[in-house]
Amino acid sequence: MARVLLYPSVDHIADKICATHARYGRDQVASSRVKDLYDLCALRGADDVRADQLYEAIAAESLARGLTVPHRADVPTSMRSRFEQLSRKEPHPLVPSAFEDAVGAVATFLDPVLNGAVRDGAWDPTGLRWMPA
Repeated sequence: MARVLLYPSVDHIADKICATHARYGRDQVASSRVKDLYDLCALRGADDVRADQLYEAIAAESLARGLTVPHRADVPTSMRSRFEQLSRKEPHPLVPSAFEDAVGAVATFLDPVLNGAVRDGAWDPTGLRWMPA
């Protein structure tokens, strides 16, 4: 049987939120990686993530990128039209087609961890909500 190495969910999520939060180039341009928003929506249903492990992964990724840990999922509005094109082209049951709904879904998932409201809980990937530890 072939050996398959997997990237831990918390690290994958941390990479996506930090890439979305970062500013790029000399002019500090907002991220244009609409696939990151798409993936964050889809990843909400992938695993039962622990809040403490997710925060640690985001903090480590932020440090590696020279960023401060964001206090909320800040998604650039400049992604709107390209995101909506992508979500229509590649429908996924956990990815809303409207930009605002996708941003809201990611905020529900990540903001409680980023702002410290949830520290010890676990994400329920079926109910799409944080559960007490």
